[in-house]
Parts: sequence; C-alpha cells; structure tokens
Amino acid sequence: MADFRADYSKFTVEDLGWDRVPFTDVDKKVTDLMDFTGKTVIVTGAGGVGLGRALAHRFAALGAKVVMNDINEEGLMKNAKEVEEKWNTKVYPIVADLENFDSVKEFFAKANEALGGHIDVVINNATHTSYGPFFMFTEEQIDTTVRGALLSVIYCLRCACDYMIPQGYGKIVNISSESSYSKNNENIVLYAATKSAMNGLTRGLANELAPFGIMVNGVAPGLMFHDQLRYVFDYPTEENLGVRQTMCQGVADTICKRPSLADEVANTVVYLASDANTYIYGQTILNGGGINVF
Repeated sequence: MADFRADYSKFTVEDLGWDRVPFTDVDKKVTDLMDFTGKTVIVTGAGGVGLGRALAHRFAALGAKVVMNDINEEGLMKNAKEVEEKWNTKVYPIVADLENFDSVKEFFAKANEALGGHIDVVINNATHTSYGPFFMFTEEQIDTTVRGALLSVIYCLRCACDYMIPQGYGKIVNISSESSYSKNNENIVLYAATKSAMNGLTRGLANELAPFGIMVNGVAPGLMFHDQLRYVFDYPTEENLGVRQTMCQGVADTICKRPSLADEVANTVVYLASDANTYIYGQTILNGGGINVF
C-alpha cells in the first residue's frame, strides 16, 4: 500500500488500491450479495428471547451454518431446535461461559471444528448487566456488568483474531446500545459506559484488523420488545421498577414512539456481515428508532 503522506505526484492508479475495488459485485443482485450459503457464523447470547435468537433465524434463513452460544443451556437448546425446524437446517448450539477466557478459547475451538475449519462471521451479542442507580451498586453488580457487557466481548474479539487472521478474512459485528450515545441513562449508567468502550474497540480494531481482511463494525439497538419485557409490565413489582422506567424512557426518546422488534435490528446486523457491505469500517450503526440523531 502506498504511503499517501509521501509525494503523491509519483503515485499511479494502482497505488490507490484500484485492484481491490469489488467491480465484480456491480452486476450482482443485492439479494445475491446477502446470500450466506457456504458461510459460517457465530452468534453469542442466543439462548434468550431477544436479538440472539432473531440473528440465528436470519442467518440460517439466508443459508449460513450457524453456531449458537449461550450459558443458558435450556434456552439455547430450545432456540436451536426452533431454528433447525423452521429453516430445515443444521445449527450448532455450544454452551460456554464467555466471562472466562479459557472457556472462550475452548468455545472458539469447538465452533471452528463444528463449522468445518473456518469462521467467517462473529456476532458479539452476549451481554449481562445489573439495573439501578449506580451510586447504590454493590461490587457484585459492578463486576456483573463490566464482565458481562464488556470483558466477555473483549475475550471473544481476541479469540476471533486467532482464526480470522490466518484465513485472511472475517466480518465482526459488535452489538452495542443506543445508551452509549445518550446522556439520559437512568438505571443503566455503567452498562452504557461499557457499550461506549465497545464502540471504541470497534473503531480501533477496524483499523488494526483491516490489513488482515477483517471488517469490524457495530450496531446499537434501542428498546427491543419481547415476552420477558412484556412480563415486567403485566406483573409490575418494586424490583422491576428500574427496568420499566428505562423501557418507558427508551420509547419516549424515539422518533417513531414505539419499541423495535429484535428482527428489525437483526436485519442491520446481517447487512454489515454480508458481502453487500464492502466499504463500511469501524462504524456503530444507530438502530434505535431515532433515540439519538446527530
């Protein structure tokens, strides 16, 4: 690659990276570029009722071989069976604690083997947090949030490098949060801070890993509604008051005045991970209904 800080008058068009421009994609349909047939995908945090499950469905529907991960074995196996039956495909559920580095290394080794020796896409979706005023947090709540929402992602990013760098290709999408850009983060201040740190990782790693053929981006959802959130409104208690306050504020801050479906966020993630995305690097796409508009 040419050094553009040098005398540019000596450069040729080849020095601009012209040979790496994807001209062959011009004559393809976008739907073809969104085809994941033959591609392999890891989705973490896929044992619940939210985004991880929706992502597994989206990728499987597009033909990908999918590894689904969660620490919740019962939820993970249930979701994996659901995905397999709906899309008539084989998925690979792997239980692992992503807050332990050795466990993450073992998980990636198992995933790589299950996927046939290559990992094309990693979606860092798993998270774990505590709700409430930060000034009342215990050491346990602090550790839960930092380890569950940030350290686990750092471990996965580090292990993904071990497989993607040798193969010279990869797409990574980190699931952030609109709260990372908001000033009004009542009850989720520390969680929002971990997601801000994740955005920094996305920017920095995009630059560091691009020479190895790896694209790193992020998506920041807002409020995604699902059955568990409906439950806290149908059965309000003092314990879930903080969650309800956060959810109501999240909807009030949107332009469209409604929550999203996890599937709506999954669509953005799938695009960033697909061959249709060839020129977006280091961005965290706001996907929260206009909570933050810059």
